[in-house]
Amino acid sequence: MTTLVVVEPGLDPSSLTELVREASQRVVVLLLGGSGPTDVESDADAILAVVGESMELAEVAADAISEVARGQDATLVVLPATARFREIFPLLAYRLHAASVSDVLALRRVDGQLEAERLLYGGVAVATVALQRPVAVVTAPVARSEVGRGTPAEMVEVSTCSRPAKEVVSRRPVERQNALPTAERLVSFGRGVRSRDDVALIDELAKLLSAEVGCSRPIVEDMRWLTVDHQVGLTGTTVTPSLYVAIGISGQIQHLVGMRDSKVIVAINSNPAAPIFSVADIGIVGDLYEVVPRLIDALAAKSR
Repeated sequence: MTTLVVVEPGLDPSSLTELVREASQRVVVLLLGGSGPTDVESDADAILAVVGESMELAEVAADAISEVARGQDATLVVLPATARFREIFPLLAYRLHAASVSDVLALRRVDGQLEAERLLYGGVAVATVALQRPVAVVTAPVARSEVGRGTPAEMVEVSTCSRPAKEVVSRRPVERQNALPTAERLVSFGRGVRSRDDVALIDELAKLLSAEVGCSRPIVEDMRWLTVDHQVGLTGTTVTPSLYVAIGISGQIQHLVGMRDSKVIVAINSNPAAPIFSVADIGIVGDLYEVVPRLIDALAAKSR
């Protein structure tokens, strides 16, 4: 059984290939878009790349992916859970007449039946879903990385036949205040921080650690204290820093999915039963308004 893992330049396919290994006999990585042949770091059985005009349009991309999937006899197609691929996802499922499920955490075959574990209710529950059609399309979290190293991708020709209902009129880069995907150190905070003025405490600690500042979903969507480019988690950014400090974050599954592969995780929370401690290498149970100032004082003293 062949699985097609689709990524675009700047996305690391390794987390997706690892996700599907148990459920697949053969894994093919497809690099979608870009300016031409490139190298991709992956242990997949084959690495393909497809480029072309209007490939940034969802309709055209869905056509290209479906053609490659049929050419590879793929029974499973895995897409990253990013804004672009969430648009492609339903179009591709329709073209392949495939079962579809989003926000997948695990895949396995049980008695020949493909099953997926996915998040429900914003990440507070996990459901097991049986995919009964012969072809399935899923989305899953993916990490960002530098593309341009590893195995050269084989270019494939596709003849897209869709007539896009839209065209690209202009492009402009998104203004971002930080660089979470490539941060080596990251200090994130959640609802435990009581007021917007107290974010200055997080900023001070991050500065002493030479770290970027991140946050959990409520800080962006409910409080609106920070912009979405600071959000860590399933609906934000997946990060893999060498140091991740979680302050006042309970650790709901949608947040853990986005940061659990960090090398060293330090959690500060007043609730000893907080889920964040299940993934922490170092856990500090205490009031962040007492713990964080002490950390700041200790780091400041060391830097003198």
